[in-house]
Amino acid sequence: MIFFICFALNLVIFFLLWIYQEIYKNASYVDVAWSMTILLQAGLYFWWYEGHSVYASLSLFLVALWALRLTWHLMRRLVGEPEDSRYAKLRHKWGESSSRNFFWVHLMNAAVSFLMALSLVPLMSHQGPLYAFLYLGFGLGVLAVSGEALADRQLREFKGQRENQGQVLDRGLWRYSRHPNYFFEWLHWVAYGVMAFGLEWGWVSFLGAVVIYIFLTRITGVPFHQDKLKSANPQYLAYVSRTPSFFPWFPRGQTK
Repeated sequence: MIFFICFALNLVIFFLLWIYQEIYKNASYVDVAWSMTILLQAGLYFWWYEGHSVYASLSLFLVALWALRLTWHLMRRLVGEPEDSRYAKLRHKWGESSSRNFFWVHLMNAAVSFLMALSLVPLMSHQGPLYAFLYLGFGLGVLAVSGEALADRQLREFKGQRENQGQVLDRGLWRYSRHPNYFFEWLHWVAYGVMAFGLEWGWVSFLGAVVIYIFLTRITGVPFHQDKLKSANPQYLAYVSRTPSFFPWFPRGQTK
């Protein structure tokens, strides 16, 4: 029953958002809904599986930390601004088919949100003994959320300085990865798998990490930014040639 409730809520929320984008021609808020529906489902799972173990409490805290931080970050970018460039390009590309295609985009986000939240079920339902992996994974999750926040702040501050117009951010975390924010987003979902290590059905908690990795590296995220290569300036091409795309490492040709 709880799975049906969560999936039905997702369908309703994203259907209403699809209607919103039909009226205002702005699909940007689907990203905000994605994180907040995962938090909503986490709260429902926490309520459904009575007992509220340490596993459930730490999981809910970590999801809330991640979702509220990401929502605040996205809302600062979206409120009062035109449609996100990703969706604006898709709307232009799809033309008369945009209404139908955006419907499937919203439906896909509803399904992905549901799958990601399933990662939390082994943690929310466990009532047995505690394992050290719980605290190891929780610490990893806090580190990941902090790392993503730092990467987003560095990019926001860089773009906010007029002298950086047309320049490439290759300092801070962005020196070691072209997408450190995506890496830490993925690492945050890995944390739930680590927390659930040793639990019955604990492997399910790695589902979110698998799904988000596929989306960030194959469907959206990294592939979208690769379009820059078609018209990139030499500085960006040089940055690409020496900097890993996803997993952080020292720039090529440098050791420190």
